[in-house]
Amino acid sequence: AGPGAGARLWMLWVTTCRLLDDVRTDVREKAGGLGRSLRSLTLRLCDGKEGPKGDARAACKTALSFLVGKGMELSCAEAAGLSMSTILGVVDVADPESLEEGLPELVGKLISSVSGMEPAALNYLQVRSDNDGDGLSYDNLERIRLQMSSRSPVSVALDKIMSAVVPLTSAPTRARLIPFLDASLRRAAGTASR
Repeated sequence: AGPGAGARLWMLWVTTCRLLDDVRTDVREKAGGLGRSLRSLTLRLCDGKEGPKGDARAACKTALSFLVGKGMELSCAEAAGLSMSTILGVVDVADPESLEEGLPELVGKLISSVSGMEPAALNYLQVRSDNDGDGLSYDNLERIRLQMSSRSPVSVALDKIMSAVVPLTSAPTRARLIPFLDASLRRAAGTASR
């Protein structure tokens, strides 16, 4: 990648997210195709096996800084979903060294998103459950909730980060990660995020 490639990747993401939130339906539909292509391009650029490691690190830094910092916070559900999907893909294909720079912010956002993805209906049932032995006791519903969240793509990505990436990071990065973990776990609303 040449000079300025990171800025171009950033602008592609900004433009795509704006188009996904456009008022006109035909623009949003075309932006969906653009978003899928941009996701694929981003994953190829972040894959350390595809090209030079330095380029993959730069692509990860640029993509994750936009996706974690801005993409996940967008009010447009399609853009936020595309951002989350791309983040999970980047975590899957990137080398641990490529993820190190933005790791604390990434982990904090992923932990926060786990609790936000819990179904509200399950929470409603759990609060109103009785212990009559009809199979819908509080404990049974809590077990179902934990099973569902542990199998989610976000939980799988967090497991990969904690088991494969964090042990290979530098001591300063791990020191920066601790406050993010602490704050995310304190703010997390759902049991599954803990």
